[in-house]
Formats: sequence, C-alpha cells, structure tokens
Amino acid sequence: MRKAVFVLTLALGAAACDPFAADPGDSAGCSSEGCAVSGYIETEAGRPHREVKVTLRSGSHRLFGETDKDGRYEIIGAVLWRDYCVTPKKGPWEFDPPEHCIKAIDRDHSGLDFVAAHVDSFDISGQVFDMHGPLRDVAVFLTGHATKNTRTNSQGFYAFRSLRGREDYRVFPSKPSYTFEPTERRYTYLDSTFDDEDYLATESE
Repeated sequence: MRKAVFVLTLALGAAACDPFAADPGDSAGCSSEGCAVSGYIETEAGRPHREVKVTLRSGSHRLFGETDKDGRYEIIGAVLWRDYCVTPKKGPWEFDPPEHCIKAIDRDHSGLDFVAAHVDSFDISGQVFDMHGPLRDVAVFLTGHATKNTRTNSQGFYAFRSLRGREDYRVFPSKPSYTFEPTERRYTYLDSTFDDEDYLATESE
C-alpha cells in the first residue's frame, strides 16, 4: 500500500511540473506540445493572403506563425487555461476582425479566420510663398494619425509621403515673424493624394 501511494505521489508531482499536463477530459484534444489555434486569412476578393504574420499572445507569452500559400496559419503551444488573443499583421493591411480572443483555452481552436483589406497610402504636398516668391526654410508640421515635420526647400516645396489612408491629419506651417494663409489645413478620412496645398506667408511688421 505504501508503494502505491508513493507512485501516485510521483505521478501527481510530474503533472504539476508540466504546464501542458492535464486530465484527458480537460485537454479536449490538445497535444503534449500545447493547444493549437488555426484559421485562414483571405482578401476581400476571397483570395488566400500569404505571408501574414500572426501572433498568439497571453500576457508576456508570445507565439508566432505565418500564413502559407493557401492563407492558412496554425500556431501550437498555447498553455491550458490561459486567456489568448490571435492578431494578424501585415502592412499596409487591416483585418476584420482585428483579433480573436479565447478565454481559458481548454482545446484546439480552428476557424479563427480573418479578412484582409488593403489600406492605401497617399501624399500631401505643396509650396509656401511670400510676396517675393517661394519661401524656403519654413517648418511644416503634420499631426493626427501620424506626427511628422519637414522644411520647405529652395523652391518653397514641402511633402509628406506615404500617409496611411482612412485616417485624419492636420498640416500647418510655421516660421518666426510670419503669419500664414490659411493657418492650417485639415484632412478627414484621407482617401486621395493632395497636391498644390499651398500657403501664403506674410511677414509681420
């Protein structure tokens, strides 16, 4: 009887040390390597989307995968009973839904699918003039979804390239002893390139 108790104690101790060890009824199909999550990612046109980076995370615990030529991903290694979220990432794409989350994972999960929509990028550019012509060395700032700044060149030209579409932005110039008309320009849900976004500078007296 004492020997049987000793063997049982060893078995329980081994299970406590193994994060993937669980009663077969609890694991519900998870392998000794951990639970698996899988799914497909396709474009809005229904085509498989390959080479999308997929992250499975739980707190600081991270596991990574990537879609194959069929748009399929699979990540193995989720620890039983932890909460996990699956998030795809590939620029410049956004995904619907942005993530799938699982509470207290206790089995393999398939069918965690995403649809990818391409997010276009656009430019905003123009010139700054005063009464004498192009005005150089004017600081031009962009705020909103992104924060950037640049300076006009010898032709008074400025440009902000490859701005993410479907976002809001604000652009305004600045130079000591000058005022500008308009003082700023706002771009709501940027969905096209804007050229010739010019400003007229007036030197203060």
